[in-house]
Amino acid sequence: MTSVDLSEFLAVAGRPGYQCRVSLVLASLDSDHAARLRAALKAPEVQSAAIVRIVAKWGTVLPLTYNPVRRHRAGECSCE
Repeated sequence: MTSVDLSEFLAVAGRPGYQCRVSLVLASLDSDHAARLRAALKAPEVQSAAIVRIVAKWGTVLPLTYNPVRRHRAGECSCE
């Protein structure tokens, strides 16, 4: 069986020109809410769905949904 070189795919993080929705929401929050969101994102005991519900209660300009939170927490977004 021939091995296929996937290095070019593995070298790309996120989509070019794409900014993570979590980072956009963080930038739009006041410092207190941003600090609380950062802490929740790092806490494994806090479910991503709970983060989405709480941020929605804060009334952010941009909606935050489950998949961007999941990708951000897994390191699969465009954040460095």
